[in-house]
Parts: sequence; C-alpha cells; structure tokens
Amino acid sequence: QDYEPVAMHPNNASNWNRSKVYVRMGFDEFLSIENWGDEFCDRVRKHYYSDATVYDKIIKMYEDKEEDQKLFTFCVTMQNHGGYDETTNGEDYEPDVKLNYDEEYPYAETYLSLARQSDLAFKDLLTYFEKVDEPTMIVIFGDHWPQLEDGFFEQLLGKKKSSLETIESQITYTTPYGQITRLRQKKRISAAITSDPACSKKRVFSLRNMNSSLPI
Repeated sequence: QDYEPVAMHPNNASNWNRSKVYVRMGFDEFLSIENWGDEFCDRVRKHYYSDATVYDKIIKMYEDKEEDQKLFTFCVTMQNHGGYDETTNGEDYEPDVKLNYDEEYPYAETYLSLARQSDLAFKDLLTYFEKVDEPTMIVIFGDHWPQLEDGFFEQLLGKKKSSLETIESQITYTTPYGQITRLRQKKRISAAITSDPACSKKRVFSLRNMNSSLPI
C-alpha cells in the first residue's frame, strides 16, 4: 500500500500489449523506449539498452522521489534478449566468454558474455542499495532459457533435448530467482536463490553457493 508503482521496459511499449496490460495491473506509470528520455540509453549491443544503464535509471528514480514516498518498480530488461548473431549484436560486439568445446557455439558465448555483464551491473545495484537507510527489497529472475545452439544444450544436459524424459525436460522451463532484502532495523543484507515457487528450504541457496556452482 501507498507505493508508487512504475513499470519499466526499454523497448517498444506494444510488445506483449504491455501498454494496456500494465495499466490494468495497477501501474501508475509505464516507461518504455518511447518515453524513456535522453539519459540512461547506453547499449552493450546494437539494439538493446544495457542492464547497467537501466539500473542507473532505477537509482536515479529512487534518488529523485520524495523522502516519504515508497517506490515499487517492475523492470523487464532487454540486454540479454535474443537473437545472438551479428544482426542483433552489431559488428563491434565481441564476446569475452570463450568456451572450450570441440565445436564452436557463438550464440552461447554471446549469451554467457552478456550474462556476465549483467552480473557486474547487478553487483553495482546491490552495492548502491547496501548503503541506503530505507528498507529495500530487490527480486531478480529470468523469464525463460535463451535460444542457443542445440549442440551446446546437449553438452550442458548430457543428452539431446529431444531425448529428455518428461521429468528431465522440466528443468528447461525452470529459472531461479533471487531475493535480496535490506532491513534498516537489523542493518544487514539477507539473500536467497531458489527455483521453487514454494521456497522450500531444500531449494534455497546463498548467492555465494550459486556463484560457485555457476561461475561466469
């Protein structure tokens, strides 16, 4: 209650009918590429704004709000969106993650390089909000797996996706989410990563453990 709800998507407002859906969801404002403004427009690739510049815009919105105003933002970023070829990346983009397989997977290298840049941008966002006094919660999640080479997924899963059993295939529809809470009363940061909507204790891991199992 008493929050100022703002939806953000640095791309076309018409995508997935967001311009109508967000209003019906109760958002007071929707920032799309059409009304984004002239600031915070840096791009990692040819077509998409970087996560870092989007997070900087969120920080600016936080700093500009009234002191007693509570802000809720729902932000759908675009940096890591497919496709992953030169048409989308632009001629100057060069992935900095290199895979060591017998076959080459340029789409996977591009995606993992972008995910690494997202990690760094998200770290900067958390570092900023670690220093604020206002109680803050940040939730981050991915909406689906990327469209990459079939051979890469075969390396990742140990078999072809088409040969996965029903129970095995469910992993390809699962994405983890992280919740980071800044509590003023306890002056601490608590963090959890889970892929289970019920937040079962068996599925809750620290950010550090996730980073060690999925280092980028």
